[in-house]
Amino acid sequence: RPARARESPLTPPSGRLRPRMASSSREMRRQSKEPSGGRQPGAGLEAALMAEGEALDDLKGVMHAAMDHVRESIDKIRREEAHLERDRQQLMEDLEDVRRREEEVARLREEIAAMQARGRLFCCSAKPAVASDIVVHEDGS
Repeated sequence: RPARARESPLTPPSGRLRPRMASSSREMRRQSKEPSGGRQPGAGLEAALMAEGEALDDLKGVMHAAMDHVRESIDKIRREEAHLERDRQQLMEDLEDVRRREEEVARLREEIAAMQARGRLFCCSAKPAVASDIVVHEDGS
């Protein structure tokens, strides 16, 4: 049997061929310090920082869009409130007009009742007289 070569901590054991991914910032820092055939020291950390910066820029864009949406919604609510206030004022004016008309109707009813009480309003309350001098001939003349 041939003797096994001694495995270094940087190479995977002979049974494991899967590459190891950096799962924490500590491992990323450790890996960035290791010599890696032509890569600059700190390149992994710099790439992670760039990716984080891009993600933050995306988040900033989403937040700005959300703020714009909120501002538009607030402006819409203010316009609707102004419209509702105008409608409320119109309704108050209409209500006042109805009250004035009701007062006028009540005043006219009182005047009519007073005139009837004095006997001056016979034309409105007396029955019309039936005329008996109209003769209808059956022969058509």
